Amino acid sequence: MDLVLSECPTISPPRRDTASTAQFLVGRTVWLAAHPSAADFVVEIGDLFRDILRFVEREHGSAAVSGKCRDPRCIAPVTVELDSIDKCAVVRCKLGHRWTVYEWLSDERLITDPPAEEPKRRTLPTKVAAEAFGIQEATIRQWAKRGRLTRYGLRDRAEYDIDEIAHLIHVRKH
Repeated sequence: MDLVLSECPTISPPRRDTASTAQFLVGRTVWLAAHPSAADFVVEIGDLFRDILRFVEREHGSAAVSGKCRDPRCIAPVTVELDSIDKCAVVRCKLGHRWTVYEWLSDERLITDPPAEEPKRRTLPTKVAAEAFGIQEATIRQWAKRGRLTRYGLRDRAEYDIDEIAHLIHVRKH
């Protein structure tokens, strides 16, 4: 989160709770994936998560997750475990339902703390947006000049909404 806030100073920080932070980071997935350090970060997080799960499994057998199975017909408790085949973390209920950690965390029903205000616009500087979407900076500027894309940010630092760019690229391809 600190990386996003330091490199995109016009973005407001979320509240310091798990749900808000997760929502903040998921909303900036495209920017994070385009960042030069993304690959290293993914490897580090995966290694850290596997180490934590190994420790928890050694101490307690599995990591308990508060809550019940997501299947509406099932009320079994769930645990986070290391999958012996894929060597990745999975969330499982006692009756065999299974989710990846990403699927479990991205389920909107987990977010019990609704945002206090409307979500902030997700913007990127021109250069970063161009790199993230694989288009030329000039294309973004032309879209803004023609009124197809809204320019945000400071007078000397233009930023553009990620969703608006994605929509224009989608329309352009179809």
